[in-house]
This record gives sequence, structure tokens and C-alpha cells, in this order.
Amino acid sequence: MKKIIILILLCSTIGCTEEQCLTPIGNRVVITGNQLQDSGRSGEEKHTLEEGDPISFFSQGGIEANNVQLTYSNGEWQHENILKWNESGETAILTAYYPYAASAITDFYENGQLKDILYTHQEVEYGRRITLQFGHLFSKVTFEAEENLNQQIKHITFTPSARIESLDPFTGEITLTDTPASTFQIANQPDGIYSFLIPPAENTSVHIVLTTEQGEQTLTTSPQTFESGRQYNYHFIIKEKEKGIYTAEDFIAFTHLINGMKYNERSLDEFGTSENGITTYYLRNDITFNEEESMKVQPIGIKSRKFGKSVAFENIFDGQGHCLSGLHQIMTPQDISHHGLFSDIASTAIIKNLTIKDYVYAKPSSIDYYFYEGVLAGYNEGGDIINCHIQSCTIGNDNAGYAGYAGGITAINEGCILNSSVSDIHFLGNNKISGGLCYENKNSIVNCYATQCDFDNNIMAGGLCYNSSGNGELINCYLHTSPPKTTKFGAFTNTAGSNLTLNQCYYAEDSNFKPVYKGAINLNHIHTFTPDFIVTGTGESLLDALNGWVDNNQKAYDFQLLNWQAGDENVPCIHCQP
Repeated sequence: MKKIIILILLCSTIGCTEEQCLTPIGNRVVITGNQLQDSGRSGEEKHTLEEGDPISFFSQGGIEANNVQLTYSNGEWQHENILKWNESGETAILTAYYPYAASAITDFYENGQLKDILYTHQEVEYGRRITLQFGHLFSKVTFEAEENLNQQIKHITFTPSARIESLDPFTGEITLTDTPASTFQIANQPDGIYSFLIPPAENTSVHIVLTTEQGEQTLTTSPQTFESGRQYNYHFIIKEKEKGIYTAEDFIAFTHLINGMKYNERSLDEFGTSENGITTYYLRNDITFNEEESMKVQPIGIKSRKFGKSVAFENIFDGQGHCLSGLHQIMTPQDISHHGLFSDIASTAIIKNLTIKDYVYAKPSSIDYYFYEGVLAGYNEGGDIINCHIQSCTIGNDNAGYAGYAGGITAINEGCILNSSVSDIHFLGNNKISGGLCYENKNSIVNCYATQCDFDNNIMAGGLCYNSSGNGELINCYLHTSPPKTTKFGAFTNTAGSNLTLNQCYYAEDSNFKPVYKGAINLNHIHTFTPDFIVTGTGESLLDALNGWVDNNQKAYDFQLLNWQAGDENVPCIHCQP
């Protein structure tokens, strides 16, 4: 499998020469000139307009002409009637097009591609002789595939983002539509050259689907400005595919293989690289799963208290900022008690730079014992969860006879959760006990937040975690959510152990809930903020307060503490995205 990337190699243009102005004969309009300016465009057939070629001629001011057909003959552009200068004495503003169009120039496309149009636009002083020099109205785009790749190409489809709606024939001004141009396909070219025309426009890109013997590659060029008459060259090159997870099928294979299962002759070596005995597995693309694909995904690692079985994930999973979307009801072995994308994360493991969106998990009715569930993980034995974000997810419970303990990131945390967040999470089930980030925190949650969590169906809940035990700590975190229906709710934690550290944590001042529902803690480092996200009593913005702590404490952490940004409606966020 190869990865195909686009590189822009060259953009070039050639300008026009000055028009030649000669003394006219009487008041007859004399028009000469059949040259094409040297555009540097490869593969062009015409360099001059030839004897008998017709053009459409438009002019305002000293010459009045509306789509007059002129034909090149004996070195001049002839008209069946003699064109004359009028008596206005004004400069002539003229435009001419080749090929000639009998009616308005509206037919720009053929089989989805722009047709080549030559044009000139000039201003000529009253009574002067006119010399035309033509250029190309549109830009030319050329993609060149290297030889090894071109041998594999079946065809390429192109969709430019700009499409022409109309042309003002008197000025040459082009109006674009709000929708992309039609998609067209170019079959394999033996020379590896794939060329077409594109409207001159700003902020224009080309979407490409390149079909090879190995499948399809989808690419999009960076937006740029295209100008009339210029040629823009791109190269398709082959780059060895980096190890990692690129597709839903890759991810399914990975979740089976990491648990010691075979999967269609695939190997774990495809997905990661090893150094000093630690393997890092890479997510190389955003992946959206359909329902059928979701049902094939295994929870990574296995944790079961009922059967005393644990096969934890021990390595590094680097999402590289990519997103897993649409996971629903992933395959759940019957003997596990900790549920999530990762069932069990070992103390040696790191999960980082990953976003999970539109995840829906409902405990199967067949599981007849207590269970723990988190979107990212069921149980974190002591690993590090860094720069991970949970968005628009649902954790459900369709078996009300047994208790469920849920967290937005992980059910139980015995490691470090850093620079992470949950937003728009729905905790469903009348027999559920939940925490926004985790159900139970036994270690560190630093530089994190939870916003708009729905705890209305829970019997008890905590905004950041339900229970804090051991040496749990919550540092430089905040909660922003609507008041839940349950009265057994704490903004930071529902139940606090005696060793809980709460330092520089924030919640809304207009909340009707306690910072901690049950437990004696030091409240000196707990703060509230106004609806405008101003820290109560200090006048400092919540954003500045959070970043101030980061700036002062970075040296105390091995991992980089991320700075906060102003998100939608000024809600501070670690990871802002549409």
C-alpha cells in the first residue's frame, strides 16, 4: 500500500506586451494582430490565430460593437460591414474572444471540463489603429504522475471548487457560482500528464480521487489564487506508507490483534514502531465508523474482576490529533467488567492526542453483574491519558437491575489525565453513578475540564469525578454544566476522601450545587466564575487564570501543559475544533 501526496512545484506566468498604436486611415477602424502571448503553457496547439479564424468582438466608447464577428484575412480583422469610430471622441474599451460565439458566451463546459477560450481586453485611444494580442482566459492546471505511480493509475477524477456562472463579455469579468464545479474523470495517460482548465479565482482548490490498482486515494490541493493565462504544475509522487492505522478496517484488525486474536492474515507490525521494548501505535487518519464496522471493533485490553482476567494495553497509542467518530456498541466479550474503547490501560501505557466523537455505548442486557464504563477506558491502572477529548457521546444502561459506574473519559483512574476534556456527554440509566471525567479518581487530573454533561438520569454524580479516593488530586480544572436533577451532586467530586487535593479549580457561581457533595476538604483553592467567565472577586478572566497556572507550573511536569484558548461563546478549551 502506498500513500500519495501532492507537492506544488511551480507556478509561472507570462505577461502581455504593450499594444502597438499606429495612425488610423480616416475614421475606419483598423484592427490587426493575431499573436498569442507566450504563456509557457505546455501542449498548446495555437501560437497564432490563422487565416479564416473568426472572433467575437465587443467594444464600448469610441467604437460600439456587441458580439460582432471579425474574421482574420490578409493581415487584418475584417467585418462584412466597415467598423468606424463614432463621433464621441472617447477611448474604445474593447474585448475579443476566440472561438466566435454566435450568441452570448455561456457555454463554458464540455463533458464537465472548461473549454479553452482566448481573449484580449484593451483600451485604445480614439482614432488609433488597434493591434490585438490574445491570451488564455482560464488557468491551466497540470498534474504529473511519476512513472512508477502512473503505471498503477486507472483513472483520476477532479472536482475544482470554483465554477463559472457567467461572463461579462464587455469586460471579461467572470462571476462564480456558490457550488463546486462538476466532477470529471481523466483516464490513465501514458505520459503521466493530466491537464485541465480552471477559472481564475481566489481561494480555489481541487478535490482529487486517484484510483489505482490498490484502491482509491482522496486528496485536496491547498487553496490558492489562480490567474488567467497562467499554468500551475503539481506532481503526484509515491511515498512509502508510514506504519499506522488509516481505515476502519485497519482499526478493527488492530483491536483484534492487540488482544492476541488473529485477523485476516494481518499483523500488528503494520500499525506501529518499537523502540526500547515499547511500541507506539499511530492513528494516521480521522475515521468514521458505520454500524456494521462498529460491531467488529474489540475493546482494547480485557479487564474482568468477576473472572480474575486482565490483559491490559501496555504500550503507546498516539492519535496524532485525529478523531474516531460514530463508534456504536463495540463488541463486548461476556466476561469483562470494565468497558470502553480501551477496557484496561496498564501503568506503562500512554494514550495521547486522540478525540472520540459520537460514541454510543449501551451495556448489553446479557451482562448480569456490576460494571464500569468510560468512553475512552473502563480502567486506567496507572497509565497516562494526555490530550484526549470526548465529544457528543452517550453512555447508556439498558439493564436497570445492576449498577453501572461511568466516567466520560475513564471509569476508574489510577494514573494521570492531563490536558483533556469531555463535552456534551449524556449519562443515561436510572441506576447509574457517574463522573464527568471519571467515576473514581485515585491519582491526578490536571489541566482538564468538563462542559455540558447530562447527569439528569443519574442517582448520584460528580461534575469532574464521582469519588476521589487515595491521593486523588484535581488541579487547574473547571466545570461548566447545567444543574442536574439529582441533588446528590458535587461540582468537582461527589464524595471526597481525606487526602483529596483540590487546587485552582473553578465552577459557575450561579450553580445551585456544592463544590463537593460529601466530604471535608480545604476550600481555599476553589473559585467560582461569572456567566461571562470572569473569576469571582478577582476580575481576572477564567482563561487568563487557567493559563497563569500553566505558565507557573510547567517545569513540574514531564509532559507539556497545553495553554487554554477561547472557544465558542468564550468557553475556555484545551482543544478547540469545529
